[in-house]
Amino acid sequence: VWRLVAGVDGHYRIDRAVASYIRGSLTLDEGLTLAARVHGPSGLVANDSAAGTAAALKPLLAHGEKFRLRIEGRDSDRPLDFAAAVAEGLGLRLLSLNLNGQEAAAELMLRAERLAVLGRFALHVEGLDWTRYPAGLSGAPVIFVSGEAVLPGLPGRIDRTVAVLPPSAAEKLEFCLKVQKTGLGKGLKREALRQLCALPSLGYDDLYDLLSQGPASLEAARAALRRRVEGRAADSGHVIVPGKGWDDIVLDATTLNRLQQIVFEARARARYGDHPNKTRLDYLRAGIPVMLHGAPGTGKTLAAEIMAGAAGRNLYVADLAGLVSKYVGETAQNLRKLFETVKRSGDVLFIDEADSLFTRRTEVREANDKHANADANYLLQLIENHPGFTLLATNRPADIDPAFFRRMRFNIEIARPQ
Repeated sequence: VWRLVAGVDGHYRIDRAVASYIRGSLTLDEGLTLAARVHGPSGLVANDSAAGTAAALKPLLAHGEKFRLRIEGRDSDRPLDFAAAVAEGLGLRLLSLNLNGQEAAAELMLRAERLAVLGRFALHVEGLDWTRYPAGLSGAPVIFVSGEAVLPGLPGRIDRTVAVLPPSAAEKLEFCLKVQKTGLGKGLKREALRQLCALPSLGYDDLYDLLSQGPASLEAARAALRRRVEGRAADSGHVIVPGKGWDDIVLDATTLNRLQQIVFEARARARYGDHPNKTRLDYLRAGIPVMLHGAPGTGKTLAAEIMAGAAGRNLYVADLAGLVSKYVGETAQNLRKLFETVKRSGDVLFIDEADSLFTRRTEVREANDKHANADANYLLQLIENHPGFTLLATNRPADIDPAFFRRMRFNIEIARPQ
């Protein structure tokens, strides 16, 4: 199972990494040099939640339990730093393994697990098809997984989910001050940093990248952030950094109040993330689907931008042309990737022309009819399970199946100003 020795021409040859260990040293397995690296805590991020996770796992690990932890959170909040801090709290080092595009992913996973046993490593794994996980392996005491990979159960390993919550403004300010001590971004004064850190859409990586560019003023920093966000390439859409406010749209008082209530609820839910009774508040993780409907030119897209900005988020505008496919199963796959992208970025998702996805369900006469209905139901499932709120818009509400309207938390007409 562990490939400690290999048979060559009738002789046995010990694996070099194992031989190195027997001689009293441990080197990175040759096969892992391009796919793995040791990742230690950066020292820039205060990880109180990581310390709590480590404290909860430590007594269980001492009794021989092994864990696979799915990390939920935005990429910009440094989930890898979180994993490294948990590993350090458990007396382990972290080996980060990127298996995306690796043909021999299962073989590399075996070598990583073997190294974890020999050198007391925890593993952080990306890009592994867990349905092909080598049978019989259970080496690393803790394996961290990021993203939305399908995780079938593994014998002898306990699955848990841990959340990396977006940092508070105070935590981000402390991070920026530590980064400045390394010599980066010294041109920004504390007040400018405070204003930037107050933006919920920014994570640690956003701020580090910004300080690395050395902006000399708050205005230059905002321009650099806009370029960074809007320059993110994506096949499934594009990102807008909101620059409009409630005063930039003309709405009747009732509609304006309803939109503001949605934003209030979304912001309040984020604050419940670190509530001491958060296990009793899991229902708050359910999504808030919002359908905006009305005639063309009434301001649905503008309303979406303003709502995202008021929630302190960027707006991810989905590209339906790149999502919908004529091939069976490909539309569902594209939708899953879209929601994974938005979940990991923390953006508010906006799907315009939703009538093209939520058309009245047809009688199943052909295979395509069946799969079109299945794709619509799958999209509803993704929306309802997506944290925060998802905005949809249509100019033709009559073309949408009434059953889909009933699944929306809010159906709001954006009417022409009187």
